[in-house]
Amino acid sequence: MKNQRLLALCIGLASVPQAAFSQVGSVSLEEIIVIAQRNEQNLQDVPLSILALSADAIDSRKLNDLDQLTLATPGLQLGQDNSLSMRGVGSLVFTETIDPSVALAVDEVNYGRPALGGALFNDIDRIEVLYGPQGLLFGKNASAGLINVITKKPILGEYSGRVEAEFAQRPTTPDDGTGFITKGTFNAPLTETSALRVNASYGTQEPVAAYSPASGVTGQRVDEDADQIAIRAKYLNEVSDDLTAYVIADYAEEEGIAGIFDRTIRSTGEGSFIPYALAGDGLTAGEENLEYVADGEYYRDLDSGGIQGQINYSIDSNWELVNVAAWRYYDREQQLDTDYLSIDGLNVNYNDSSYDQFSDELRLVLSGMDSLKGQLGLYYLTSTNESDGQMLGAAGVPGFPICFGPGECNYDNYNLSLLGGDSSSEMDTTSYAVFGQFDYAVTEALSLIVGGRLTRDEIDFDLIAGQNSHKYIVNLGGAPGVYEEDVGNTNFSWKLGSQYSFNDDVMGYASVSTGYKAPGFNDSPTPSGELAVDEETVTNFELGIKSMWLDQRLSANATVFHQTFDDFQVQSFDAANNTFYTQNAAEVSVDGIEMTVTAALMEGLKLSNSISILDSEFDDFPGAQCYPGQPDCGADGTFNAEGLTTPLAADFSSTTQLIYEFPVAEGMDGFVEGNWYHRSDVNFKVNQAPGAELDDIDVMGVSAGLSGDAGWSLSLFCKNCTDEVVPTFIDLDAGDASMGIASYVQAWGYNSVRTIGVNARYDF
Repeated sequence: MKNQRLLALCIGLASVPQAAFSQVGSVSLEEIIVIAQRNEQNLQDVPLSILALSADAIDSRKLNDLDQLTLATPGLQLGQDNSLSMRGVGSLVFTETIDPSVALAVDEVNYGRPALGGALFNDIDRIEVLYGPQGLLFGKNASAGLINVITKKPILGEYSGRVEAEFAQRPTTPDDGTGFITKGTFNAPLTETSALRVNASYGTQEPVAAYSPASGVTGQRVDEDADQIAIRAKYLNEVSDDLTAYVIADYAEEEGIAGIFDRTIRSTGEGSFIPYALAGDGLTAGEENLEYVADGEYYRDLDSGGIQGQINYSIDSNWELVNVAAWRYYDREQQLDTDYLSIDGLNVNYNDSSYDQFSDELRLVLSGMDSLKGQLGLYYLTSTNESDGQMLGAAGVPGFPICFGPGECNYDNYNLSLLGGDSSSEMDTTSYAVFGQFDYAVTEALSLIVGGRLTRDEIDFDLIAGQNSHKYIVNLGGAPGVYEEDVGNTNFSWKLGSQYSFNDDVMGYASVSTGYKAPGFNDSPTPSGELAVDEETVTNFELGIKSMWLDQRLSANATVFHQTFDDFQVQSFDAANNTFYTQNAAEVSVDGIEMTVTAALMEGLKLSNSISILDSEFDDFPGAQCYPGQPDCGADGTFNAEGLTTPLAADFSSTTQLIYEFPVAEGMDGFVEGNWYHRSDVNFKVNQAPGAELDDIDVMGVSAGLSGDAGWSLSLFCKNCTDEVVPTFIDLDAGDASMGIASYVQAWGYNSVRTIGVNARYDF
């Protein structure tokens, strides 16, 4: 009933009565320009399902990073290790050797790994969320969707800038967690045709979950607070009327586990030792448990950055040549005490990894002709991913017997571990593609769309596993050995569609397209001994309408879609080898509706609402991992997940914002804003484990402030005002699960609890 009432409300917005607009006068909605097809277009003219967030929309909600973006984007969900899911489909794989299902592009460069895009939002022009497979125009293919971030370019002939500071507190966390963010931008002309724009930011955030060191444990490194510093420099030179050069260089440092790895025990199963360990620390498992104890080191360091250059050359009034070359990298070192207890269950989960990529894209754009528009292009990417990792549990405890057989026990075992595993790997990827997409106007009202992309991926993978297996009694990570594999794959993705303009304000479109996610590799040995994971493919059918009503005061857009995924890449736990591995075991079907309504109700008053309705399930998934105690589990610990809903696939999600801007006095304006995010219940596990289900959530936010003609502004804000305690994911405790016990852990992020803050800004 609750979902039905919400749906009725949202659909009702599409038919707001004329009386609601009686005071509007000449008020109308602003035109939104997007580059969803790699050229500038009015959002209402693009035959795709897109949600576009302007700089003002991001600022009014105080969204500071990609994780918080989910509160403004129905159908986009945040999962384990801050991975993203779109339309009920995400990367159910937690390894850097598999491409993400939801891609990220920043200033026309595709970021091959999510860790490249962790910097705070700063100087953003807009963010475009593109739903469905993006197989043609945005570099490396993405099977589920794309987040396209566009930052502001340098402005010629103008000295200008902005300084901004934000202080926030989370008063319901155990330590009254606080956060501070400051940002700055400076724009300066260098010559008549060139300008430089520099952005810098610094942020520090205390964690949501409170850490306490285990009794008697001192000296270990623990970095709870999430600290980040970033700088970006952008240089634009309009060399001539025909030639433009644009160069961007950036660098960021992140330190600390808050917002990603602050995790606690949610519940414990019968026979678990965890409750006794928690009791000794004065803690109790629970859905709102925000405390944990650790006796191992806990830290995360990440450096990332890169440089890119773009050349635009107008050949004539019809043709433009565009080349975008970019190099990006990250280095990450992290160590987690992953038992979240004061005992040595699994105190060491260490990883040192690095990634770098070079990409070059050459496009020939046809835009000046009335009947034919589009582009042809070549794409090249090469990347290297290196990783060294180790896990240790019950390590070096004198007096604790580690036995190799009857009468063969070691009681002084500083160099031994009951549990352990290690690996060292390198993956080299080369990808080539030729692509094109064209729109042909058959009549003034009817256009046909055709596009294709031929991609060749070649991947080499080397793995050394279990180098120190002689030090582990139980080896975590499969059979020790040296593995070398390579895989190559050629894929052709395509799109056919049409759009029809019923009049200047109403456009309908229909399309069928395919998408593709490249092959990858397991980063630990598998039961079969083969490490390669095959490609994942998707076919997408869409039917949509985009419309403006009431003299541009009301926009209403809707898309109906059907998607089928084949060879879906998904990760499972192999109990026999105590390791996770990735397989192509699943087929998935997704049906849904996406709607966005925006209304200028009166001067200064705007209402926006977006909804996502989903039915996403596995058509077939033999070999899915059972949860402990699952009734229909096979003898090998697996079952067929056919008919089950995919993880994080909410049947219904919506986001609504109402903002009112008004004059206060001469030279001073005010605003009041409210937002509401609703999501129906979700389960975080493929097997729909009962303890991994999260009920409906409603997250409310409000903000209010003043601004002056002199460039200053001051605002107060509240996010998750009702303090609906919401974990970012729930998972089975791996240690208990391996013994058939259903205990659960949970992770916390900055959307999880109430946040109250103040923001001050000055533009000059």
